[in-house]
Amino acid sequence: MVPWCCRGASRGSTGTSSTGWSSTSPRSFPGSRCSTTAYRRTGRRYAIPINVFPRGDRYVFALTYGKGTDWLANVLAAGRCTLTTRGRVVALRSPRVFRDEQMTDMPAPVRVVLRRVDAQDFLEMWAYRR
Repeated sequence: MVPWCCRGASRGSTGTSSTGWSSTSPRSFPGSRCSTTAYRRTGRRYAIPINVFPRGDRYVFALTYGKGTDWLANVLAAGRCTLTTRGRVVALRSPRVFRDEQMTDMPAPVRVVLRRVDAQDFLEMWAYRR
């Protein structure tokens, strides 16, 4: 089953309709993908749209909402998550949070946006090798 955030509707606080749902799919923005993880306490699976940039077998997530989100705590506790990108599901492992003020892993246009929102924290994860 495709997570709701990857089906063309994403919940958001900006650019939303009166119902609170955005008409823009995360797939339409560069770097936007859908990450799925399980809640630590309930075990329920939860999917969110997120900015992530592949670098070979390594994936770098821009933590635009900071390091204090439930999603990040769940990923760190589980030590893994899945990522839906371009119709594929990628299993990721070994999460590591780091700060990079130079944003060396980000494309130049993305750096401009990340500086505006003061996002200098990132999550790095690795794809499982087949």
